[in-house]
Amino acid sequence: MFDGVHLGHRHLWQQIAALAKAGEGSSLAVTFRNHPLQLIAPQRAPLSLGPVEQRAELLRQAGADDVLILDFTPALRALTGAEFVKLLAKDHGVTDLVMGFNNSIGSDRISAADDYRRLAADTGVRLHPASEFRLGADRTVSSSAIRSSLAKGDVDCANSLLGRPYSISGIITHGKQLGRTIGFPTANVEAFDQHQAMPGSGVYALDVILPDDSIHRAMANIGRRPTVDRQPNAQTTVEVNIFDFDGDLYGQPLTLLFLKRLRSEQRFDSLEALRSRLEEDCRLAMAL
Repeated sequence: MFDGVHLGHRHLWQQIAALAKAGEGSSLAVTFRNHPLQLIAPQRAPLSLGPVEQRAELLRQAGADDVLILDFTPALRALTGAEFVKLLAKDHGVTDLVMGFNNSIGSDRISAADDYRRLAADTGVRLHPASEFRLGADRTVSSSAIRSSLAKGDVDCANSLLGRPYSISGIITHGKQLGRTIGFPTANVEAFDQHQAMPGSGVYALDVILPDDSIHRAMANIGRRPTVDRQPNAQTTVEVNIFDFDGDLYGQPLTLLFLKRLRSEQRFDSLEALRSRLEEDCRLAMAL
């Protein structure tokens, strides 16, 4: 899946780029539009770390000359490892295949070195096992670890595994505009990918990329706004206050780059107490 295109994926691409250069060939990333578990066991399918278009762009930035996005269908699921590799060779000119250190391939789950050698002999495609990437001696890098960190609001950890700030792109929608009454006008953001992992509730420092590609520091509250919305069934929202900006962004796309979690979401006794805390949050965000 190359979900998130994290440091482990980039480590893999260093190996692929070296192999392609040595063979005077080009590199191709093969990924799926939909997670296999969405077909096999939808209830266990993980949230994504970004839409497929972002994934393709990040793969190109990591060194892929081209990206092949396949729909994971029942027919594709049924292919054995040999059948899948033959498809890649026949339809896309693949001569060498680099496998992630913990990957398996095909409905017969080929993953061992001996299986690789038999598969190469059967298909004519050379298979190369990749080495594992670790941060330090015992810190593994995985999409699952990133999702776990995000759920806890630990964007510092998630960003360290990604090698970049975690980002969510969406569109600005109308909210209740209560922030304007205390000097902190906010924009409600609805993510384009409704199945993308959202950081846990709290207040975050951000950089925001606007439609004109300008970047502004900002802060966001993710949660149920307990000070201003005390309904027991209040929905979780993403409200962003963009610093040094005055304009109408409703209906416009933007990208949120999560830099740091400033604090947990809190309920304040008054709007004045909330305003005072937001002023401190703003100072902390600007100081990053």
